[in-house]
Amino acid sequence: MTPDDAASPGSASAPTGGPFADISDNPRIPILMRHLSALSDAQDPLTVLDDFIAAIRNLDGPRTYIALHTQDLPPGQYRIARWLTADGRDLVRPASPWRGADLAPVPDAGGFLAQVTATPSPKLAPNLQLDDDPILGPEAASLRSMIAVPFVQGGRPIAWTLLFRAEPDSFTPRDLEASMLRTTLVGATAASALASRRLRAAHDWIQSEIDQIAQIQRSLLPQEEPDVPGLSFAASYATFDRAGGDYYDLLPLRHLPDELPLARYTEDLTSPWVILIADASGHGPSAAVVVAMLHAILHGYHPPQEGQPSPAEMLEQISRRLFARRIGAGASFVTAFLGVYDPVARTLTYANAGHHPPLLRTPRQDGGVPTVTALDSPRGTPMGVRDHVGAEDRTITLTRGQTILLFTDGVVEATGEGRGDFGIEALRDAFAHGPNEPRALIAHLEAALRAHESAARPHDDQTLVALQAV
Repeated sequence: MTPDDAASPGSASAPTGGPFADISDNPRIPILMRHLSALSDAQDPLTVLDDFIAAIRNLDGPRTYIALHTQDLPPGQYRIARWLTADGRDLVRPASPWRGADLAPVPDAGGFLAQVTATPSPKLAPNLQLDDDPILGPEAASLRSMIAVPFVQGGRPIAWTLLFRAEPDSFTPRDLEASMLRTTLVGATAASALASRRLRAAHDWIQSEIDQIAQIQRSLLPQEEPDVPGLSFAASYATFDRAGGDYYDLLPLRHLPDELPLARYTEDLTSPWVILIADASGHGPSAAVVVAMLHAILHGYHPPQEGQPSPAEMLEQISRRLFARRIGAGASFVTAFLGVYDPVARTLTYANAGHHPPLLRTPRQDGGVPTVTALDSPRGTPMGVRDHVGAEDRTITLTRGQTILLFTDGVVEATGEGRGDFGIEALRDAFAHGPNEPRALIAHLEAALRAHESAARPHDDQTLVALQAV
């Protein structure tokens, strides 16, 4: 940037006439305006320092510029962060300034720079003789005057700006005052840019970790469509954030000796199946961790040696395990609906721990709109809040064509712009008028939900599971 460039069309200029003085012939004003504008948009400390040096050169002519780091160093010690000669040569220009470990090491010999940084006060040196300086060397032989200004943070200088000229007595106390103000402004901006960059890096790292958590969480869901005898299955799973608190699972249980727990999964067509939908409170990684705990407890469950497992007792066991881990201490809890399906008797025994009751759709003999009822049962308390849920078992016999719809509260509580919740009645209606085949039914329900949300971003995880007796 040159003064001529700064005064080119489009540069900032003050209005004339009325109470305003005519400053259009002052080339320094556009330079300062562009400098301030660049500082307001700076994203990197190096950009801030480069713009600062360019502004100094355009305003006051060529100077030698040295920037020092003194953060976490005793008085008199320093690292050279930048060294730019008056003729534009970069003697020291690290790729990332203001990172002490990446800069030139602390010199063993103190030299003139050690005198500058020995005390925290600004310095004005009108008549220098640096020919034999052990650190600056021959490059300093022509430097005859200097001003040095510290950038103070937390009550201590963490960096210094040094400006040199070849002429003695070329800096005045007024120059030092102006440099103190500019150094403070630029230093604060550079520190802010550095903090912002570190914050972005931390944010990117956190998001990467959350993405990995989300991948792990999705791996806990059924990876293949479960082949449940007598049932056709489809599901939809969408998280509010990358990781979430919704969870569903279908897994077979078989009576086996304790020494063979991993062989529970079987092709036995008479084996009962556990059907679960759950919702951990909150969103994001914390809810996903609770879901992982729930998955581990559920898949480590040993069914009784005789008789069918009790869904209510399974919920009680899971809740006791979660409560023992004190997940409720941070206001965390898990609502769940758990059923045990017997493919031989075609019965579903179920219990509820504070979850929305699933809906049961039954076709009508006359071909009219199917009836939709709730699988009501005493709704126990959510799991993890205390060691007792208070759920009770209920049993129904499924007939061919009946469909069960399980869902989480993110579905019925979905809102659209200018609208209330999607609500249980809208879900009932969409369910009643939806197609029979589970995949088509899930797609139909998703379409109804998206139409209600009208492109609004969901504020909670949303899970739908459809099971049809065939």
